[in-house]
Amino acid sequence: MKISKIPILFTGHFQCTPHIKHYEDKYDITYDDFLGPDGHEKLLKTVQNAHYQAIYVHNHENINKEIIDAAKDLKVVSRGGVGYNSVDAAYCAQRGIWVCNTPGVIGNATADVALGHLLSIARRMGEAERWLRSGEFKKGYKSFIANDPAGKQLGIIGLGSIGKNIALKAKGIKMKVCYHNRNRLSPEEEALYSVTYLSKEELITTSDYISINVPLTPETKYLLNYDEFKKMKDGVFIINTSRGATINEQALVDALKSGKVKGAGLDVFENEPEVHPDLLTFPNVSLTPHIGCDTVETTR
Repeated sequence: MKISKIPILFTGHFQCTPHIKHYEDKYDITYDDFLGPDGHEKLLKTVQNAHYQAIYVHNHENINKEIIDAAKDLKVVSRGGVGYNSVDAAYCAQRGIWVCNTPGVIGNATADVALGHLLSIARRMGEAERWLRSGEFKKGYKSFIANDPAGKQLGIIGLGSIGKNIALKAKGIKMKVCYHNRNRLSPEEEALYSVTYLSKEELITTSDYISINVPLTPETKYLLNYDEFKKMKDGVFIINTSRGATINEQALVDALKSGKVKGAGLDVFENEPEVHPDLLTFPNVSLTPHIGCDTVETTR
């Protein structure tokens, strides 16, 4: 008797179709999007009416208890990325369901976005581009005097795969890199990445640029809040490519308004897909819609 293919749900339309044929030959894969305000209800109905044994979460759908209970044949939930805070991993463990992620593979691509934001806010490139696109360049030159990151201190909070890649790239533009991590690196690794270990307090108070690269956990929520911003240098730059809720967004907005923070580069937001409306108004804030690992090579 012919055995039918195991059904798998992919949340999102996989962008590397030539490379997924190997899996389509073995599994019955359904691709669908569950974004937008009705996405969760659509996902719930989808898993209720099928027998999916695995869900591959390409976007950031909330795989909570309700979804897990509805997917009665579920054996695996896999996140295409590092963070799995959108999956109720504790409840999956109770149900004997594996939760998987892809650590390591997104480090280089996400570090590119972090460095892109750093350069954009330091050199005011987004502001200058918007001015040019508005037609103002035809009326004459305008000075966009900015900051040179070379020789400045970049403080990286969280030196995992992404943080290490940022350190290597920052070295290429002649920045001094320090880091704070849950566990300190060995002397050999610190030499390899040209980084200096600091306490969180030292890093926050001495850095010209601060990049957040930690997973979102109860311990890291609001890692940067009102108290931390008060301790920072005047004119500090903030970059976040981890999870939005690692920064208290209102505290960041207030720090931008006061000038304590001179610029911010954000790929993630506290209440995605909602963005704090004030962030949309600052010319010195660079914003991208959570595109950190969205390259063909990384997705493959």
